[in-house]
Amino acid sequence: MKNKRKTRASRTWQMIKRHGIIGAAERAVDRVIEPAGYKVLIEMGMQDLTFETVIVRYPAAFNQEVVLRAKTRLKELSEL
Repeated sequence: MKNKRKTRASRTWQMIKRHGIIGAAERAVDRVIEPAGYKVLIEMGMQDLTFETVIVRYPAAFNQEVVLRAKTRLKELSEL
């Protein structure tokens, strides 16, 4: 919930439908960091559901460059 309303993450689901879960995750870590969305997940206790965390948790499923980018982004996000 965001602002006491359910948030459906419709853009995320569109990206998953268009590119598959792996492709969507890889594209997500290529985007400019949007700290607002990350902060919402942290506030909800759901930081383990970020694309970056999933990529780092399952590195064998992703390109090594994507894994490194995900690690870098997690470090940057933790400093916000």
